[in-house]
Formats: sequence, C-alpha cells, structure tokens
Amino acid sequence: MGKTGKGTGLQIHHDIRNEKFLLRDVLPLRAAKAVPLAEPLPAIGPVEFKPRTRRHRQYTYFDQGSTPKCTGYGSATLMAAANPYNKPPFSADEWYDRNVAFDRAHGRHYDGGATVVAALEVGRQAGLYSEYRWAYTIRTMQEAILHAPMVAGVLWYDAMYKRDTEGICGVPADHEKCESGHFIVIRGYDHKRDLWRCPNTWGDGDYLINGDLMFRLAREGGEFAQTTELKVKRK
Repeated sequence: MGKTGKGTGLQIHHDIRNEKFLLRDVLPLRAAKAVPLAEPLPAIGPVEFKPRTRRHRQYTYFDQGSTPKCTGYGSATLMAAANPYNKPPFSADEWYDRNVAFDRAHGRHYDGGATVVAALEVGRQAGLYSEYRWAYTIRTMQEAILHAPMVAGVLWYDAMYKRDTEGICGVPADHEKCESGHFIVIRGYDHKRDLWRCPNTWGDGDYLINGDLMFRLAREGGEFAQTTELKVKRK
C-alpha cells in the first residue's frame, strides 16, 4: 500500500515461462490469434501497421480501498470492460482470495498480494475465457488494444500517486525506489500522445476522470516490456 492509503500489491518481476505464451506480433485485423512461440514472427514494417487510437467502454468502477487486493478488483474491472453483461461467478474479494490460494498451491507464499498469473488462471479455470496470452512488446499491445482490453502488472512508485488534471501519472526519478506493484486494466490507447488509459480500482471519480489513470509505458532503459512488468516511461 502506498503513502496515500490507496491499495497496490506485490512487486513481481518477469517470469520467463510467460514467453512460451505470446500473442503474434502481427494480429489479424478482425480477431487476435494466439500462436506458439516456435512459429516464426514476420518482420514488422511501418507500412504494415500504424497505431490507432482506441477506447473500450468501462461500465463499472471498483474500489479496493487500502487493501492489497488489486488482482481481485482488477479482474472484476476487466470483466466489466470487456462486456457490460459479464457476470463473474464470484465477487472481487473472493477472486482475490482465490488468487492467493492459487499462488500458495503453486509454492508462492506472499504476504499481502497475489500474482497476475494467479488472477488470470482463476478466471480461466472458472470458464470466463478459454486462454490468455502475453503481449511481449508495446507494438503488439498497440494492435491488441484494437480488439479488446488488456491487463498489466505495473511497477509502482511514489511519484505515480501524483497526477495532473487529465489524470496522467507522475514520472519517477531515476533514483526513486520502487514502492510496490499494481494490477491494472488497460482499456484504451491515444496514439497521438502515446498514452494508455487504465480504469483504476480506487473508486469512481478518483484521479479526476472517472477513475482512469493515464500512463506512458516502457521498460527501464527504453526497451519494450512484458505486460507483467511495465514501468512508467521516464523523461
């Protein structure tokens, strides 16, 4: 949890096993198709794909309060972003409890929080979706967001609690220590400003624009990132 009393979660680093389950770098125009990593990925040229602005509707906002239950409340947010008629078989609190149980059953005994993988596995095992895949690059994310909302685990810094009037999060300094991690849903992208729109789980109306945070995302050093370890782009 951060200094503001708002709930975040665990700081989890990249799990190389996720690289076996990637989205293709070139997605079909009408439907995202998951393919094995072993299949060669075609070269990407600027003419083949141009990022576009896309915003999915957010029908419900959730508030985890000062708890570390972002994986449970974020999962409920994803269901609401994907379709207003989605009715998860359990509450956000129970989803979080199931995430913790999943982690512990697989040897991950964390204090205060759960992993993104646990949240996605709980949803898959409940039959809410048949599979999930990882977007390995920002380029893949820019096309994937055209089809559906996504989730991400973000490294969270104290500077990110600060935001401007549009809800754009502050940028951490190079020396700033990572405070924790946070599970968020990504429901839109503004390609002209390179901003990702994320409905946060701190209640409707927080951050001045209906609970949405705005990020510029990159891996430390400017490299592209897994959706499980995104950072705010430094100035």
